[in-house]
Amino acid sequence: MHRPRYRALAERLRAEIAAGRPPVGATLPTEGELAATHRVSRHTVREALRCLAELGLISRRQGSGTHVTAARPQASTYRQSLASLADLLQYAKATRLHLGPAEPVVARGRLARLIGSAVGRAWLRYAGLRCDAAGTPIGLTELYVDPEFRDIERHFGERPGAVYELIEEAFGVAVDEIRQEIDAVTLAPRQAAKLGLPAGRAALRIVRRYLAPHGRLLQAAVNLHPAERFSYVMRIRRETSR
Repeated sequence: MHRPRYRALAERLRAEIAAGRPPVGATLPTEGELAATHRVSRHTVREALRCLAELGLISRRQGSGTHVTAARPQASTYRQSLASLADLLQYAKATRLHLGPAEPVVARGRLARLIGSAVGRAWLRYAGLRCDAAGTPIGLTELYVDPEFRDIERHFGERPGAVYELIEEAFGVAVDEIRQEIDAVTLAPRQAAKLGLPAGRAALRIVRRYLAPHGRLLQAAVNLHPAERFSYVMRIRRETSR
């Protein structure tokens, strides 16, 4: 899975800071020095430093340089509020989903039940990692897309947004309803490793099924979010009589 250069540099610098190189209170090299050392552009360095600043690892002041303020990121939890399609779009735009290549699969048994598919129906499976604005992994995602929309993968990464929105724009097929199920699970070793966590951690599994007006399943998404990095917020209002 391709990672942007700035994110790779941010992770490298984050590991060095965690190892005490440089220690808390010390000053980082200048942007020019970091660019030369790591053979990247100054723009890449600036974006990497922005990620570190959002994690609370460094502070930047014009005229006084960049200082290490913490060896470990401050604990934070991504909060998602969902009451409408607009909220879901905002979530997709506020985070980044990095998807791998398509894998043809056929829905049978457990998979068919999980995504609400007819048994024997073909899908394209895309697996990836969702990160917050600072580059911290907040979940694993598996997308199941109707093969009719295969060309949509050309548009992945062009701009932030939801995949179903790309399908609507490219193919003119509107999503009329999203059905969502949430349950509690524990992370398997392979899943936990991708998130940088120990196996067995608690997680939320959120399954969303995207339906066309006549009930046709266009896309399904299976999301795994570790409990310590994600919380789900829902607002419920009392109905009032007129």
